[in-house]
Amino acid sequence: MSAAQNSGLLAMFTDTPQLKGWEAAAARRDARKIERERHGRLRLQVLAAYHDAIGRSYLAMSERVTFGVDDPDAIRLAGQHELAAVKLVGLFDDFMSLPASGKVEREERRKLMRKVAEGVGGSTCALSTFRDREPRWMAMLSEQTK
Repeated sequence: MSAAQNSGLLAMFTDTPQLKGWEAAAARRDARKIERERHGRLRLQVLAAYHDAIGRSYLAMSERVTFGVDDPDAIRLAGQHELAAVKLVGLFDDFMSLPASGKVEREERRKLMRKVAEGVGGSTCALSTFRDREPRWMAMLSEQTK
């Protein structure tokens, strides 16, 4: 096949719509549905990770207060809280990468950001990561306001 025939064939496929009107509308609806499901699933994962991090934080604090900071169980529980908090920040970063659809959702994201900040409290690595990413998240929310 010559280059002219190849470019003509390519033009034929790219110049004509691939889907009819109703098919394109159905594809757009399906894409929005998939995006909403992904958004909802990520939001629930963030909330579950938040509750996990808070629970592990309370367990670690209780162990430290009861048995002291140098207790092996207290150190183990503090490490588990650190891991849960890092996971929470990572999931929230994924959640924030999705576009917000309106004012209510942006406010919901701000509330969720406060919960994440509470969940990473006491975790040095996760807290520093949260503080590093927080200005970017706030900028994303203000960009979506415009």
